[in-house]
Amino acid sequence: MSVGDLEQRIKADYGRGNYQDAIAATEELLALALHPADRAWAMSDYGELLILCGRRKEAERVLNGALELLLTCDSDSPNIFAQGKCLLWLSRLSGDLVQMAHARDAFEKLRSSDIDRLMRASVLSLLAEAHSALGALEEAEAVYRRLEEEAADAKVRLRAIIGRAAVLLEMGRAAEARAACEVVVACSPPPELLSRLHCVLGQAEEACEAWESAAVSFQQSLNSLVSDPELRNDCEFRHDLYRHLGRSLYETGQWDTALSMCQDLLAEIDAQHRHFVEGQMILGHIAAVRGSPDVALTHYRCALSSPVLSAEERAAIERALLATPSRRQ
Repeated sequence: MSVGDLEQRIKADYGRGNYQDAIAATEELLALALHPADRAWAMSDYGELLILCGRRKEAERVLNGALELLLTCDSDSPNIFAQGKCLLWLSRLSGDLVQMAHARDAFEKLRSSDIDRLMRASVLSLLAEAHSALGALEEAEAVYRRLEEEAADAKVRLRAIIGRAAVLLEMGRAAEARAACEVVVACSPPPELLSRLHCVLGQAEEACEAWESAAVSFQQSLNSLVSDPELRNDCEFRHDLYRHLGRSLYETGQWDTALSMCQDLLAEIDAQHRHFVEGQMILGHIAAVRGSPDVALTHYRCALSSPVLSAEERAAIERALLATPSRRQ
């Protein structure tokens, strides 16, 4: 199969969310003799596909290799874009904000250059994400708004609104975030946007203490997760969803389902995970209200053993411990 045929096959499989097939086609492409820039681009795409399939260690190695190769190529717009994407994906993997800052700089440079509409939409989307990751929330909101205004594709526009809603939520503007999500709901978005949409909507409702609505939204997000090819293998997104759904179910008195959700969460994470403490606390609260104080105390003490316990969480657990005397005492 020729280079052009393989590239078309990869593009089609990627567009349909058939990432395993796209990986196989990319591996065929990389086995061919390619120009250094073309090989770097293929490696960049390959790294992204590996991440989307949950193969994070392999992805990191491939993306670093692509970045090294790109630095030897001409500094034209496609190569700068590929560098920015590699840096952004690597930062997602490692949490390295220096890499994210370099990705932002690459996208800012492209934003002011003469690029086609399709690349510009991608640049704005990734630039907004980089600003958000770096805590520049006002800048992120502004870029998302610009993308909403410029987007020729309805899906790109709706995704930008969801991104802006997530930023508004981080800024403490939950009511505005909720309103933005409801705009997207009214537009009957495609299935692949529903999981991220309802997750952000649920968080906005949670922030407004609309717990029943939040529980419904988080359940819809979980039900729709299989339809989002970018998120269905994202463990951190799923863990966030389990945590939010478990909390909202607890707050609405749906204790059996909340118990199951938190147990599912804790089965997949360890004591160093950022959601470990809250998962244990919810299980403790459920045990306490069901009249099992010794079980509750076990969960609270388990939460206290976490090495990532915050001062605020410690204070909340200590209050719960005082309110939950053991039957053995």
